Amino acid sequence: MSVTSKQPVTKMHSPIFKRFMLKLLESETVAFSTLPVMVRLSDDWQNWLSAGFIVLERHGSNQVFRVIDREALRTVFHQKFPGDSEEDGSAVDNVRAFGDSKARARISQGVCLLRGWNTAKINGCDVDLDVMTRQFGLFAVVLGELRANRICLVENLDCFRQAEKVVGRDCMLLHTYGRVGKE
Repeated sequence: MSVTSKQPVTKMHSPIFKRFMLKLLESETVAFSTLPVMVRLSDDWQNWLSAGFIVLERHGSNQVFRVIDREALRTVFHQKFPGDSEEDGSAVDNVRAFGDSKARARISQGVCLLRGWNTAKINGCDVDLDVMTRQFGLFAVVLGELRANRICLVENLDCFRQAEKVVGRDCMLLHTYGRVGKE
């Protein structure tokens, strides 16, 4: 059975890859059948096999991956995954743990852009959005709480800059930086 694929290989910075490698480093052998496809197709995995850190061996009727050079594999693994995750869900945490800001779902930072022509209660303070919109074009805030008569969520930034042409000036316009999360 071949461990290579004709499909293009990619860089692998993921929690699945990290968990699999930790399991391999801990036990020094893992069954071929437990190798996730995304790990098998990664160029990191292919490089580690080519470097001789890991070999595929027959073990009874099955095949297993066995670590040949544990210290070299540990060194390369720690370079690939440089720090322990603090699990705060931020892009910075993902880079520290996986070397990739998009390796796993991130928690929204809550940054919102607002435009309006009325007063709204934002994070417990009355804000005259009319003044902010006229003077600066928008009001930006790390949003904790928002109260307004009418709110129009606008996903596209270009549309957000001109949405009053469609919805009028009775609505407060809201555009979030990044995805709108459950929060």
